[in-house]
Amino acid sequence: MKKIPLLLMLYFIAASVFAQTTVSEARKKFIKGNLSEKSAAIRESSGTDNGELALIALDFINTNRPLIGNDRDLNSLAVSTVFALPKEKFTDSKKNEAVTDKLITTFSVFDDENVKISVLEKLPLFYSYETPSKTVSVINSSLNSEQNRQSQAVKAHITALGKIGNSESFRLLYEGWKTNRWPSFKTETEEALVMLGESSPADVVKVISTSQIDDNYKFLRLIVENQKINKNFKSEVAENALSQAIHNRDIKAQMSENEADYQLLSLKIISDNQWSRASEMVIRYFAIARQEYENKILTETQFITVINCTARIGSADSAAALSNYLAALNKDVEQNIVPQRNVVLSVINNLGALGDKTSFDNLLYVTYLNYPEEVIAASRDALSKLKW
Repeated sequence: MKKIPLLLMLYFIAASVFAQTTVSEARKKFIKGNLSEKSAAIRESSGTDNGELALIALDFINTNRPLIGNDRDLNSLAVSTVFALPKEKFTDSKKNEAVTDKLITTFSVFDDENVKISVLEKLPLFYSYETPSKTVSVINSSLNSEQNRQSQAVKAHITALGKIGNSESFRLLYEGWKTNRWPSFKTETEEALVMLGESSPADVVKVISTSQIDDNYKFLRLIVENQKINKNFKSEVAENALSQAIHNRDIKAQMSENEADYQLLSLKIISDNQWSRASEMVIRYFAIARQEYENKILTETQFITVINCTARIGSADSAAALSNYLAALNKDVEQNIVPQRNVVLSVINNLGALGDKTSFDNLLYVTYLNYPEEVIAASRDALSKLKW
């Protein structure tokens, strides 16, 4: 074993003795000092005693705040105490739980904004989802009752809830975001919503199922535009969004302002991520989109997007749905009803890309009908790509 040089060993011993002396002196100053001196003692101990004096100080300020009232020196001591807590959580989970309880008590008994902000910034470090706690409920209630919507404390509430919030937090932040309750902190609210949603997709699904489509469309766009979110979460949200859109079309004839875009955005996310779990739903939506296109609710460009996305799912059902639609278009041509060229080409080209041999008859029949030569050529090309 390599020996430690004597001078280095003496240095470590001296440093340890000095640290212990510093901690001891800081504790004496805290015990004997007035509020200002206690604050100085706390700052002196910071980083030297693993937050032990800060824990003692938390008990002191929480006990005496109701007796002393709103005192500037006590508020200063409270902020210093919170800052003096360790920058990393304790290895002992019980100790983290105790710190959490002390901090939420400080948050509750102090009215000073700086105290509340310091607690909200520190508290997520020690909080654990595994331990039942009133912590999040207290913060939810505090944010909900905050009158000064421009306050930096509101920002601290929102950021903290993004890290440790629950279902109630998600609903509170969603309603606040939807109604633009905190316009100065829109970015923070969106970030918190995304963080909470990704950690608990069930809350997102619940919100989607109970909210208006126009609101959900804005939320879905928020999720799509966030580059940090993994594609599985995006796909799961999109699947539920498309389900809602389908249900809405089943029970309502009239469409809301953003409904068509909501349908297409949901479908595009599912398609781009090849979320095969939603393939059956995509086929159901294709039938709805076909009706919407025929009723001039969807534009030609929008319907072509639906065709392309349906094909991209790549299932046998996708090929069957497109082939059946081509059969319907062929019947129209028999009646001298000529469909839009780009729509037919999109169907044919996608059938070729899918290569499902069940579309053979409908593709072949195209070549016998009075289609433009470009369509007939595309159908012959698609036939050559079918897999046998």
